[in-house]
Amino acid sequence: MRVAVKAAHRSSMLKLFITIAGLVPAGAPVDAQSVRLVKELTISGTKEEFVEIDQLALRYDGTLAILQRSSGSVQVYSLKGTFAYSAGRSGSGPGELRSPLRMGWLGDTLWVYDSNLRRVTDFLPSGILLRSTPVPKEVVSASVS
Repeated sequence: MRVAVKAAHRSSMLKLFITIAGLVPAGAPVDAQSVRLVKELTISGTKEEFVEIDQLALRYDGTLAILQRSSGSVQVYSLKGTFAYSAGRSGSGPGELRSPLRMGWLGDTLWVYDSNLRRVTDFLPSGILLRSTPVPKEVVSASVS
């Protein structure tokens, strides 16, 4: 399944339009009447807060994490679409991110892989740093080739 995200800025609201592909075999006809889109949530925010959305990660309870490489942070929103917390900030110190590339959830823990710093940083559900784990250069090189 592939998820494509489009962001539209209208007044002070950011609306995410998520298209889910891969639910039908490639080339198969899709009956427009059998597809139903349902609005799940609206996230409040300004254009400045959502400059670029690089990845979304949905936790088991509906919490949504939005990775923004340009700001070196992850914004986390509740199931109702309200801002919960921010994890990370631009930099190379503890809890900081220089080139966040991937993220996801492991239970309640948000993990972020930083390709430049070659480490995985884990954040508690409040956005506080739990730990940073270095990723050996050999592992990074092997995954790229």
